[in-house]
Amino acid sequence: MRKLIAAIFPQAVLISCLIISFVFVVDIQKIKGAEPLTVEGVWVITSCKGVCDNDGYTIVRQGNHYKVTANGGNSDGIFDIYVGSSSEIVFKYAPNYNNWVSINKGHNVSDSILRELAGKVTLRHRFKLSADGKSMEKTWDAPEISYAKDTDRLVRVQVLSEYNRATLVRVTPAPGKLKTDGDRAYQANCGVIDPNRTTPFPPDHEFCPGNLVSMTNFCGGGMGCPYVCCPKGLPYLNHCDCKCYANSDFDCHSYSYGREKLIR
Repeated sequence: MRKLIAAIFPQAVLISCLIISFVFVVDIQKIKGAEPLTVEGVWVITSCKGVCDNDGYTIVRQGNHYKVTANGGNSDGIFDIYVGSSSEIVFKYAPNYNNWVSINKGHNVSDSILRELAGKVTLRHRFKLSADGKSMEKTWDAPEISYAKDTDRLVRVQVLSEYNRATLVRVTPAPGKLKTDGDRAYQANCGVIDPNRTTPFPPDHEFCPGNLVSMTNFCGGGMGCPYVCCPKGLPYLNHCDCKCYANSDFDCHSYSYGREKLIR
């Protein structure tokens, strides 16, 4: 009897371990499936060390590169074409004179020094996805310029690698899972429509329940109710066709950016 028990016991332990391992693997897959493991999507900044000129980014894959658009229309300018993988994308560039003017806004660096620097220093911007896909970190280099004030002569330029950083969270899935072909906008619910707006808006009234709202006189907005709604994930209201899109890559030079918020 003892020998029989001794023989059965290791088998029972092995089977139990296999069952536990199977459950563990399934749980990991569920966790990984909670968020798409890609940098694509609409992201908002939750913390920032450095200068953040906008509230987040929309990232869309286009062929063999990724297009990064600043949310709210406050663009980073040339920082829009990144290369890399679905978990990490990078943009490298050598700032020209106009770039240096933008980088040194608020600093007392002469035009002659900025012109001297044009095209001679390489800077890098990077987005890196977290392991669980729920957050992302953006880092970008900061140039430190040393110059002689008395002679207005450049002494040294040091690149502080990844000196600036911001943490972002995804607010909508990857654009491939969105209706990127455009969706019709609609007028917000402003309560009683009063052309002269002498009637106050209802207190704590949500204009676009569960969706995005833009303040505009286009596409249904106007006197008495200057607000228009777009579906979540499609924040760009094209004023030409009155549809909402995931990004502003459309042939129209007029648009509004929608946000999810409670208007009081």
